[in-house]
Amino acid sequence: MVNLQILVGRMGKNPELKALEGGNSMVKFTVATNDGYYDKDHKWIESTEWHNCIAFGKIAESINKRFERGFLVYIEGKTMHRAIKDGENTKYFTQVKISTIRKAQGGTTRVQEGNKEADRLAEENGFVVKPDELQDFNSVELPAEAKDDGLPF
Repeated sequence: MVNLQILVGRMGKNPELKALEGGNSMVKFTVATNDGYYDKDHKWIESTEWHNCIAFGKIAESINKRFERGFLVYIEGKTMHRAIKDGENTKYFTQVKISTIRKAQGGTTRVQEGNKEADRLAEENGFVVKPDELQDFNSVELPAEAKDDGLPF
């Protein structure tokens, strides 16, 4: 089984570093990711999802020193759910416990360079298909067994 979450988004808050018992450190902050869809009138509707992120130990200390609000970040971590009793009420939290974090670009003033960096990373990892690599699907010859499958389409 795998519990892996990957986020690429902008930090919504500066990291908040806290000292824990035993000398360990914890940092927390939020990351915003965007998504969208077309409604029935073909109007683009964009939505923002906020993710609560936490890290511990040396990763927490590094994040506190090197990252700030507005940075475009790449995060790998695992999803954690917590429930905290507050009198008669129970509050539920979902967090991403960070195992890896990288700057996707340097800060809020370099948005275009950040997009170029994300495009470069996507291309290096095989997530981009270049137009000259596309094939005309009308010219693809199907194997004989696919032609004679008896389906009407």
